[in-house]
Amino acid sequence: MGSLRGAGKGCVVVISAVELAMLARLKAAADADRLGYAWKTLDTYPEDWGAYLANDPWRAPAAWASFDGFRGARRDDRGGLMAQCSFGLVVASQSKRNQASARHGHGDAEPGSYQLMLDAVGLLDGSDLGLEELGELTFAGAAAVALDESLRKRGASLIGIRFDCELPIAALTIEDGREIAPFEVFHANWDIAPFGGVDADREAPGVQLPADDAADATDHVELPQ
Repeated sequence: MGSLRGAGKGCVVVISAVELAMLARLKAAADADRLGYAWKTLDTYPEDWGAYLANDPWRAPAAWASFDGFRGARRDDRGGLMAQCSFGLVVASQSKRNQASARHGHGDAEPGSYQLMLDAVGLLDGSDLGLEELGELTFAGAAAVALDESLRKRGASLIGIRFDCELPIAALTIEDGREIAPFEVFHANWDIAPFGGVDADREAPGVQLPADDAADATDHVELPQ
């Protein structure tokens, strides 16, 4: 028997690599003293964004990268897809002076959110981040992130930036070159409620299916092709 190639897993790896490569490019620019400041927080987008911003001791200047989803796809000449997708970057500044200083900055050592945004766009737009699978990132827009009370008290200013690009999704095949057979028949045995006993051969180890005679209900659907 052939085995499935990991095309889907490969795409996940590429998505993760893009997030990390975006952050690495920002860090490299700061480390090379191209920006005049150092990033104090660089991370991927946290799962619970609101709770993270309110409670986590993140420090500005900060940036978080995230995958923002697929918008469509086109077929490539190898039978796979080139997916149009978006990646997001949120940059954050902070100032104890006032909200205007958080946006505008205060000297070279305290950049504002506008400067963070422009630097990030300048570094990432048009770059493939050194990833062969990635089409160039294209700047697609930016907007201020709404602040809750905890962020206002911190003197924070956040801007969300979107970049569009293309990522490959390979056709999923069997290693010997055969395509996966079409889904033609759905056959299911149901245990209602789940008390067990749905088994075609109780002497054999494990559960043997189909087990129409032992099932509480059975569904059989043949799909038109």
